[in-house]
Amino acid sequence: PRDAFWWTTGHTAYESVMQAHVELLPNSSSALSELSRVYAMSHFSFAVYYKLPQKIAMDAADWGWNLVGFSALRELSPGGLSRLFAEEGKDSVALYQNEETLQCVLAFEGTNLDDSSDWISDADAMPKNFCGIASVHEGFRNKLLRTVLSNDYQDVIKTRLPRCDGVLVTGHSLGGAQAALFAACANRQRSP
Repeated sequence: PRDAFWWTTGHTAYESVMQAHVELLPNSSSALSELSRVYAMSHFSFAVYYKLPQKIAMDAADWGWNLVGFSALRELSPGGLSRLFAEEGKDSVALYQNEETLQCVLAFEGTNLDDSSDWISDADAMPKNFCGIASVHEGFRNKLLRTVLSNDYQDVIKTRLPRCDGVLVTGHSLGGAQAALFAACANRQRSP
């Protein structure tokens, strides 16, 4: 296909593109602060793929953040086609906190090449209502619901969110879709 470069190389180039832009801006630039934040969000979107909380925590410290919560989906709940192919322990969410500002970042893992439930979720595009929003992609909605309703997420992530002075939500690919749905629901002051 014509976009083969994007899917094989460019799809994972976000972080290096952001880094190059940050390095080009003068230190006194007001845009540097915003772009640096975007760069960090891009990095955290990929770091959640590491799967090992110890590795994610060490990486977070290098960026001036702390890993304060890590959840891996441990139980399955019904919903859509993806439930037929769901594999235990494959969907990860990381909660980072900046110790100076107390701002948090919630990062959702995206499509994993080794997880067939991710591919099914990506393809399960039937329109469904979610959080008062009509015609949401069913696979994205179901993946988010399985994640945030899991005991692990409830115990490890949700309990720590009130300690945050604001929450930025990020993710790559399927994780970006989950992040967008999570943010849309949270900004409507509803629970997914």
